[in-house]
Amino acid sequence: MKSTHEQDEEAREFWQSFLSGEGESLEAKAMGGWKCGPGKDDIAWGVLALTSQRFIYREMVSEKTLLGFRLASPRGPKKEREPVEYIVPRSAITGFEEGPRGILARLFGPPFPVFGLRWTEEGSGAERSESFSVDPTSEILVALRKLCPQPKA
Repeated sequence: MKSTHEQDEEAREFWQSFLSGEGESLEAKAMGGWKCGPGKDDIAWGVLALTSQRFIYREMVSEKTLLGFRLASPRGPKKEREPVEYIVPRSAITGFEEGPRGILARLFGPPFPVFGLRWTEEGSGAERSESFSVDPTSEILVALRKLCPQPKA
């Protein structure tokens, strides 16, 4: 079993891996997901990070095993695909929207609220948007609200 110090060091190294180089700092991080389909459970879980230069989503692929045997999903085997990663320069972010989170959404919606992020693709200039899900108390939501202030209703 690893000591607390060793675990802390591994965690620090993991989050440092999100930084591209000199001068970039990690401002906010959270476990969360990318909305990869139309269903409420279509979430690809991973980690989200906001650095001084970029927004990053990195899917964390894991397999459930029991005694060395891979367990199939209750809905059948998952389609094999490469893990998804989004790296968006902060300067390219054009919008951030949080959906309403009423009582019905809390009861029947995804486990965490979904937010949308819009950006302009480098090179093509095309507008792109994706939806992500994260714990509503996450520091990443606070940081994105500061980056893209919402108009008061």
